[in-house]
Amino acid sequence: MEARVAKLEADLTAIKLDVAVIKANGAAKSDIAELKAATKADIAELKSTTKTDIAELKVAIADSQAKIIMWVVVAIFLAQLLPLLKDFIKPADPAPAATQSTATPASQEGPWTQYQKQPAPPAAK
Repeated sequence: MEARVAKLEADLTAIKLDVAVIKANGAAKSDIAELKAATKADIAELKSTTKTDIAELKVAIADSQAKIIMWVVVAIFLAQLLPLLKDFIKPADPAPAATQSTATPASQEGPWTQYQKQPAPPAAK
């Protein structure tokens, strides 16, 4: 019987030593509560930072959309306006010589000659 008691005493000493190590290295309820509070604070900070970043991105996207729309409108406007401007900006024709014919050969026609050859609209009555 005494051998069993001695063995139990040895086991109890080992258990006490293990409990002491766990207390020294393990986390207590207060440690876990502190970590939980710190984690919640970090998450709240990340949420506010993310919301701010998203708002800034929305403003940047809206600004970019406005600029793109402006450039497209200007490009379309100029594409419609440039053919009309060529009529106003014509190079001065030199006086035709007596030996030259007034007809332009097809090889010398430029891309704008189709607009020059159109007949004038009839006068309104």
